Amino acid sequence: MTQQQASLSPLKRANPSDSDALIHCIYDSSHELMQFMFGDKATALAVLRKLYSF
Repeated sequence: MTQQQASLSPLKRANPSDSDALIHCIYDSSHELMQFMFGDKATALAVLRKLYSF
C-alpha cells in the first residue's frame, strides 16, 4: 500500500452522537453566510440542529 492509499480512509456513517460536532463544522465552513442568513451564531446553530435531526 502506498502512502497516498494509506491516507485515504473510507468515509464512515455519522452517528447521532456526532451531531454537535457536525453542526459546528457546517457552521464553521461558511460562518459569514450563516450569520448573514440567520443574524447570529446561536440562531444558525439552532436551525442547523433542527435540519440535522431530519
